[in-house]
Amino acid sequence: MIFEANFPKANLTNAANRTNWIKDKLQTVQKNYLDGINFDFEDFIAENRMDQRDGYTALINETFRTFKQANKNYQVLYM
Repeated sequence: MIFEANFPKANLTNAANRTNWIKDKLQTVQKNYLDGINFDFEDFIAENRMDQRDGYTALINETFRTFKQANKNYQVLYM
């Protein structure tokens, strides 16, 4: 079973918020014996908001690295 999560768009540019959120979601996955996380991000990011677009990319990459370090079999999905 995969945990479905959504990160607040307003926090995408804050690296500390991303890191804390990832740690919290990893604990949720571990505590509930889940297989990983699925990002369900549906918020619109304006074309000129490269900072938010880069923040979303960083969020996915950081989550992938953190989850795989914890357990190579964890899944990190995004749509």
